[in-house]
Amino acid sequence: MWIGSDAGLTVIGADGTKNEWLSGAAPEIAGEIKSILVVGSGPAALPGVGEVRKGGLKGAIVDNDGKPVVNATLEVCPNPSFIYTKTPCADQPVRFSGKTDAEGVWTFAEVPLGEYGVAVKVGSKWQTTLGFAMNGAMKEGEVFDIGSIKLAEKK
Repeated sequence: MWIGSDAGLTVIGADGTKNEWLSGAAPEIAGEIKSILVVGSGPAALPGVGEVRKGGLKGAIVDNDGKPVVNATLEVCPNPSFIYTKTPCADQPVRFSGKTDAEGVWTFAEVPLGEYGVAVKVGSKWQTTLGFAMNGAMKEGEVFDIGSIKLAEKK
């Protein structure tokens, strides 16, 4: 059985053995897998799992006037949920949590190459962005700047 997800690719063999390639473990597996095509019974031997390639991510959180949002709590994960009990990224296999600095900027190092969304806590509510297609833009060993995320107006 071949299973693709935001976190990578899992292949479960007929004998129950499980092989996993996390996002960033191969150039072809970085970000959401939208489809899988297996010809016949698949390859005779699966490729080895490589080391997960990582880079950094950074961005800024600004309000409607473009002013930095200081000390905002945020999470970065492949697919922040709109329905959750703890936080939008709590149940994600890859997740980073932190706060913005005095300039509204956040940075995470050692992030597996892939696609990510950002969830920002404003007051007691979370605002979520989905699907930054970074799998082509993130580079191993470099910090990728996603730019500014403008928060929706409080109502």
